[in-house]
Amino acid sequence: MGRMDSVSRVGPATAIAIAIVALVSTTHSVPKAFGWCAVPIRPGRDADLAIRPFRTRNSIVGTPRAKIALGLSAAADDDDDDDDDGEARSQFGTRQYWDEMYDGMGDFPSDEYTWYYGWEMIKPHFVERVPDKSSRVLVPGVGNDPTLLDLYGAGYKDITAFDYSASAVERQGELLEYDPPAARDVVLRVRDARELDEEWGGSFDAVLEKGALDAIYLSGDGNVERAAGELRRVLRPGGICVSVSGVVPEELRREIFPIEEWEWLRDGSDDLKAGCFVWKKR
Repeated sequence: MGRMDSVSRVGPATAIAIAIVALVSTTHSVPKAFGWCAVPIRPGRDADLAIRPFRTRNSIVGTPRAKIALGLSAAADDDDDDDDDGEARSQFGTRQYWDEMYDGMGDFPSDEYTWYYGWEMIKPHFVERVPDKSSRVLVPGVGNDPTLLDLYGAGYKDITAFDYSASAVERQGELLEYDPPAARDVVLRVRDARELDEEWGGSFDAVLEKGALDAIYLSGDGNVERAAGELRRVLRPGGICVSVSGVVPEELRREIFPIEEWEWLRDGSDDLKAGCFVWKKR
């Protein structure tokens, strides 16, 4: 299976680092992640750019570049569904934005992204805490991030992943086709992280989320609290949650992952980029 080169890839799934500007008007402090760009900027050439071109597995095209000055104000709820897009802090917290993005109509190409940073940086923390390759792993807000292929290639075969955007799940299914066994074994679902399947309760050994909680935080008050509660519910006692996050404010993170319920195995608050947090369910 051909893999992309080592050039950093930035994207959604959960382009939220760009949304830092959108949070300035909130009552929370601006997260540190807003002070960095996941892709190196070339002085004098890309000073105003947040994204630089990369090639996909199909080597199709260099992706369009997205300016930091994208519309970052709270998005109006101008779609016809009955979700709560109107309460979002930013367009990155709306279902409409992600549906359009994954359908190829948004600000970013719809084929593949690595959000924040790739598997090689997450792997040491994940493998150390989840050494059993037969562990059942849940990946929320999977978008079109290639992490599922990385997880599967690392030996984790029992993977369930979901996104609340049906278009994202479709894109992820296409991405998995690059590894037919992974496409066969990985379970993809359209689900809302705030209300997961009842039968999932206590059934997962590990959760790996990259930016999903950030996007949910941007969707409006109370949503990230509900999602964190659901992730706890579906984890077995002693289960591991690995989170890559740069938008959820630190004080709120400590509220939704309280030490009474979670053992903090790794505090990523001081990480230079987005933080990599590791918790163990008590």
